[in-house]
Amino acid sequence: MRSQIQNCNSHWLLFVALFAALLPGCSLVRKPWPSKSYDEVRGYQFTNPSGPLVWPSPVLGATLNSAALEKLKRRESALNADQTRILLDATFSDRFEGVPAGCYFPHHVFVFYSKQKPVGAIEVCFMCAGKRCWPDQPKDSKTNYPQLEKLAKELGIGTEAPKGEKIVLPEDPFAPPGNAKLSEYPFATGASKP
Repeated sequence: MRSQIQNCNSHWLLFVALFAALLPGCSLVRKPWPSKSYDEVRGYQFTNPSGPLVWPSPVLGATLNSAALEKLKRRESALNADQTRILLDATFSDRFEGVPAGCYFPHHVFVFYSKQKPVGAIEVCFMCAGKRCWPDQPKDSKTNYPQLEKLAKELGIGTEAPKGEKIVLPEDPFAPPGNAKLSEYPFATGASKP
């Protein structure tokens, strides 16, 4: 009798797991990103001469611009397996954590390499809690920016623009005429967000 109950419970759990896996948009395991295998992940801080709100960034357009990254990088660090897991978990989280802003002025990118060739990249703007991925990120993924910030600091690439880079942002479109430039907000200059 006891084995029949255990057998019934096992079948019931298997049925529930299969049903959940077949529901549209529902998965029990996060799909791998990037879809290609990789053997190295490196985090970079780079200078961004293109200015805020310029799309795409000089480093990540339709693909990674390795030549621009090589020229613009200021700091870099290799990630170990645990740090890579933290990066992916924070980047493709099930809930958003951060303080979003209306700009996109990235200074950080995490590049996934296979035999020294890029197969994926996650570009991050810590000033506005924005990110872009190449190849495209999974739908409905959100980002845990506090966790990403902690990782970037641990790697020694920081969360701010490189020292000495002048950040000039446009007028705040929501401020009364002649008041409050976006550059007057603390996060716009690389300071910690409230």
